Amino acid sequence: MSLPFHLAQSAIGQWSEAAQDCVRQLQPVPDTANLGFLYVTDLFANRLPDILEFMRRHTGVPHWVGSVGIGVCASGHEYLDESAMVAMLGEFPANAFRVFGTVSDIEQLAAQAGGFALAGQPANFALVHGDARNADIPELIAALAAQMQTGFITGGITSSRFQSQQVADTVVYGGLSGVMFSAAVPVMTRLTQGVTPIGPRHRVTDSNENLLITLDNRPALEVLYEDIGEILSRDLSRAAGYIFAALSIPGSDTRDYLVRNLIGADTTQKIVGISELVLPDAELMFCRRDATAAHDD
Repeated sequence: MSLPFHLAQSAIGQWSEAAQDCVRQLQPVPDTANLGFLYVTDLFANRLPDILEFMRRHTGVPHWVGSVGIGVCASGHEYLDESAMVAMLGEFPANAFRVFGTVSDIEQLAAQAGGFALAGQPANFALVHGDARNADIPELIAALAAQMQTGFITGGITSSRFQSQQVADTVVYGGLSGVMFSAAVPVMTRLTQGVTPIGPRHRVTDSNENLLITLDNRPALEVLYEDIGEILSRDLSRAAGYIFAALSIPGSDTRDYLVRNLIGADTTQKIVGISELVLPDAELMFCRRDATAAHDD
């Protein structure tokens, strides 16, 4: 291929016209293109089977993965609360990837464990989509990541006000689906959380499940007060939905982090509660919601 990927996007209101527009942008489709990525806003969710079939038939690309989202974005454009779709075609070495359908529970994942391999070797990395209606998704994500040589997967949660559907060579729903890659496929990832750090990284020196007791050997609430400033410290209720805890991801070579809500504070014992289990020696920092940072990312 002359370019690593061919990309198309369209916000034409009718699904068939939008799909035709995307196919036009993808021309000429290389004969070696063998994996497509398809994302549509939820206003197109009820036509996803038709869109997928149209894209496969008119590009000749046999394998597809993707999802529905309330919003989608591509190359400097974002589409929210409107009918839109984004399609991308890639070329990968033969036997270097495999699309897998819905995995809805741990037992099913365990039964398919041997299938998460390529050329007799464990898969190196996976792009996955999860159905938020499945309460086992966090456990499934952790278990699937453990099947990867790198221990890492990326992707997102399907979001929809209508049908919560995903694409894994066909339209699926109810669990995790996606595509796994071998080590023959170099991968770079980027994560945006829509937040900006407001203080330095801190080490968790004492914790109990999701409760931060001390940070840097100081009471956790005192550290939080110091980072958020005097005005918010006077009334922590104003920090709800604006201030978050960002937990460093162990082993990340880009210093990525997981953003979690603050769920409470004990002003007597100076303890802070967050929506995640925390182990001693973990690293975290406090951050604030930042729409500009999310847009720039």
